[in-house]
Formats: sequence, structure tokens, C-alpha cells
Amino acid sequence: MSLRCMLSKPKYVLIIASFSLYLIIYLININNTIKLSQGRCSPSEDNLKLSFITSYSKPKTLARAAEIDIYLASLMRNPLLDQIHGLVETKDQPLPAFASIDPRTKASVIVARPLMGDFIQCACDHLQDH
Repeated sequence: MSLRCMLSKPKYVLIIASFSLYLIIYLININNTIKLSQGRCSPSEDNLKLSFITSYSKPKTLARAAEIDIYLASLMRNPLLDQIHGLVETKDQPLPAFASIDPRTKASVIVARPLMGDFIQCACDHLQDH
């Protein structure tokens, strides 16, 4: 159905107008949220400690393995992260050599694919001082 045909029917005009109004309100709220949050969390704060918990695996395809390694390397390049915790299945350990030499990177060995509880347990075990 063409836009001209849709605009000739009141039902579609009402739907498009409602969606447009919703989108405008949504964008205004996002803008206000950004304004309110500016300055609250800046990297210049001395007490800022930010940790990241992720899973790490060694997939069968080389392309996917390279993608995961690039992802891990990009986390390590982030200067805002104090700690990077990788949940690694027993069969997929150890972490790559480039990650093992970074003192911010820690590996936690798990027996199966990580679930939400594994992430929470890792936070409880390793992030109490944060």
C-alpha cells in the first residue's frame, strides 16, 4: 500500500500521527536523560572502578574465533575498565596469550556454558571491593 493511499484513510493517519508523537516524546526523554547524566560518571573521577564480566569460548570456525578474540582485545584496549573477567569453559581454556599477559584480565573456569547465575557468582566472588 502506498503512502498516498494510507494518508487518504483516517485510520492510518491516526496511527502515523500517534507513532510520530510517541517518537518525538521518546527522543525528548532520551535527550533529557543524556543531559541529566552528563558529568555523573566521567573517567577523571579518582574513585571510578569499572569491571566487565564476559564469557569466552573457542568456537569451531576460525572466523568466529577471530571475532571473539577481537572482541576481547577491544575490551582490553578500553582504558576505563579496571578488571575484565572472562568466564571460560574447561574445554576452552586458557585465555589467549594476549589476554593472559594483561594484569586486568582474570579467567574464571566454569564447567559448562555460562548462565546468568555464573555471572552473578563471578561478581560476588571477585567484585566485592568495587
